[in-house]
Amino acid sequence: MCKRNDGVKSQLKWDGLAENILAMFPQIHTEMYNKALQAREDHMSNVDNWDDFMAALAKRNICMAPWCDNQECEVEVKERSKEESLEKMAA
Repeated sequence: MCKRNDGVKSQLKWDGLAENILAMFPQIHTEMYNKALQAREDHMSNVDNWDDFMAALAKRNICMAPWCDNQECEVEVKERSKEESLEKMAA
């Protein structure tokens, strides 16, 4: 048997094969969840200025930035970051 989530191979006896595989599901779920959680944590950046925000975006990170609770600010940030990203790609 080979687990697809981590490539670990093992041998199981035919007797009780289904039960053994079913018993592994919670462990596989936990392993997959922890891997996804770690990937998210590795790609999350706390930013508090524009340069750090753009640098984090360039690395395709999730940016945790202060929020003024104003929809217009969000629209402005999206437009400005889009424009600057396109300028850097063209350069």
